[in-house]
Amino acid sequence: MISPQYEHVPADGGSPFRYMHAQSEDLSRQHAWHFHPEYELSWVMSSHGTRYVGDYIQPYGPDELVLYGPNLPHCSRNEVGPGNAVEHITVQFDPPWLGRE
Repeated sequence: MISPQYEHVPADGGSPFRYMHAQSEDLSRQHAWHFHPEYELSWVMSSHGTRYVGDYIQPYGPDELVLYGPNLPHCSRNEVGPGNAVEHITVQFDPPWLGRE
């Protein structure tokens, strides 16, 4: 089994949030099997493929919103081909932002 890679999420000007809007033909070139201590809210606006979260594997499609917990290994693979480019928005934020409860 492949071990997930630690992903360093750089601070965004002192804010507890990081925002990314990206487009790609092939998610496997951008996103390795990885984990990080931040929460991640990911909205796949277009595309379909397979999502890997911890030991769970499931198909995904357009307009899906997923919240990944801290240190949870995850990645997605789209079905590469004409008309299946990926557009997604990701917001990552530090766990202390949510408070203790």
